[in-house]
Amino acid sequence: MTPNLLDDSLVVGIDFGTTFSGVAYAYSAAKPKPDQISVVKVWPGSSGETCEKVPSDVVYVSPRRKPTSSTPGPPSRRGARFVANGGTILEDPNIDGGSGPFFFRAARSRPHPNPPTSLVPGMKWGYSVGPDELRLQCMKLLLDPNQALPEYVKRDVLEQHLREAGKTAEEVVTDYLTALYHHARERIVLEFGEAFMASTKMEFVLTVPAVWSDKAKDATLRAARKAGIPGNIRMISEPEAAAVYTLQSIQPNHLEIGDNFIVGDGGGGTFDIISYEIKNITPLRLEESVEGQGDVCGAALLNYRFEDYVKSKIGHTKFEEIRRTRKWRTALNYFEEYVKRNFDPEDDTEFHIPMPGIPDMPAAGIESGYMVLSSAEVGRLFFPIIKRIMELLQVQVTRLKQKNKRVSAIILVGGFGRSVCLNKCVRREFAADDMAIPQVMQPAHAWTAVVCGAVLRGLEGTEIVLSRKARRHYGVRFDKSYDPDVHPVSCREWDPREERYKAMNRMIWYIHKGQAMSSSEPLLFTFYRNFPRGAAKIATDELVVCDQDIAPDGYSAGSGSSTSILCKLRADLSTVPRSYWQDSSNSAGQSFSRIEYQLGMHIESGSIKFDLRVHGVSYGNVVVEFE
Repeated sequence: MTPNLLDDSLVVGIDFGTTFSGVAYAYSAAKPKPDQISVVKVWPGSSGETCEKVPSDVVYVSPRRKPTSSTPGPPSRRGARFVANGGTILEDPNIDGGSGPFFFRAARSRPHPNPPTSLVPGMKWGYSVGPDELRLQCMKLLLDPNQALPEYVKRDVLEQHLREAGKTAEEVVTDYLTALYHHARERIVLEFGEAFMASTKMEFVLTVPAVWSDKAKDATLRAARKAGIPGNIRMISEPEAAAVYTLQSIQPNHLEIGDNFIVGDGGGGTFDIISYEIKNITPLRLEESVEGQGDVCGAALLNYRFEDYVKSKIGHTKFEEIRRTRKWRTALNYFEEYVKRNFDPEDDTEFHIPMPGIPDMPAAGIESGYMVLSSAEVGRLFFPIIKRIMELLQVQVTRLKQKNKRVSAIILVGGFGRSVCLNKCVRREFAADDMAIPQVMQPAHAWTAVVCGAVLRGLEGTEIVLSRKARRHYGVRFDKSYDPDVHPVSCREWDPREERYKAMNRMIWYIHKGQAMSSSEPLLFTFYRNFPRGAAKIATDELVVCDQDIAPDGYSAGSGSSTSILCKLRADLSTVPRSYWQDSSNSAGQSFSRIEYQLGMHIESGSIKFDLRVHGVSYGNVVVEFE
């Protein structure tokens, strides 16, 4: 087999994250290796310092709301409360005449702010946002209304932020992606030149969380298009992108066909696990081994636990005093950037957390401006999060071994993937004979593995992952002839067109949870329709999903139901040749035209697409409306 690389195009990967975002790129004709992919490291407001990512923060300097007479200018910082991942919640009853929490990010030691970007009037983003400016954070999370949020993020708080800004979540994401895309393009122009950019095709690959709903993925894609990102934007799940980068970075002579690798992608909010089996080495081709998993046990939870720890030591009243100052920001930044990354559970090193200006409190371990944390105390902060990650990994390893799969390594990527503690705990957990894993690997560029993997996927031009495991059941509801020996009376209903009783809202599941789904062959859903003579030939069908391990025989709606409608599919059958239609009528003299057709569902890493087929011939795309 030979690679099917794109010819003469510039591939750009965009990793829009909950707390940080990144951009990487490569020129396809240069046939770059994984370590030759360029990452944008210079950002507005960074004062010349380089960083592989930029905060996913936005501030609108001319909000639609007006401050009350008691709050001229910037809002007061009275009642400020810091939360996980370097953020604070500002609780100020003087804002809009009531108490309402607002997110702020702890400052990094760099000058602020920069002028608003001219691309989105009145908006600043990333490092250009000042430390005390009211900002919108974590807006990405609201694109998936059904996704569980981390415990430190409150949905009503985020929604209040949107009301204050007069924006929807999708509008804020669009504004941020607009700024991110145009800045990245400016950096790329500096390297390649405007003439090159004008004559070279650009391909974009956008990453999305594996646990996201298809509706949220569709909203992200819409926002990217509204942001002006051109062309046919591809999407890839974050753990799959990380796996592609990591496995392509490994020397081919260290890989064998049949090897299985578990990839753990640790972000701020979630930890996603996915496993792949190597099916071909050059070019690299993979198959998802078992169904992936994930949970809200990311690195930002450590910040939340650290806050609770400090509060327990110095008391609620004292903590309320320091959280309003830069003293707490300094402590939280040190914990974020040094303690979390370097804590080693096998080392007795003490950590001295700087708390400048805080008086000595020997009982709380604070002396000379530092809070001293023992290794055991830090370990207790890590323990419940590490424990949950170990449980997820154990389930994944067990499933692989039950299928007699050879597990060659666990690969840790993402920001949390750089943790020394996580590495040591995984090594120790899977050293026992019954769970023995030969290697635990941490790539050198773990934080950018996702965005670089997106670029590699775009460079490849064809699917690297040949098949994936379904994370839920997919099917359609239909009506069939009523059988009193099979169907409950409650589902019986008379069909006046076909003049017979039918069992209503029965389910046929075309895809079952855990089933292998080909990346190249569509899954076909078969339907038939009776159209009244002369009526518009527009068919609307609904795709139903179920997240339970065992799917039910019938469809039901409501909060306690295990089934739900994923999307509505609208197909125009007017272009189908007349020869495929069958005419019929009933005893009432009503005439109908009947047709059988199929909807083809294409499963991709970060999205699904549909087309219309009759007798194996495609008659165009299907309009999808997610519920």
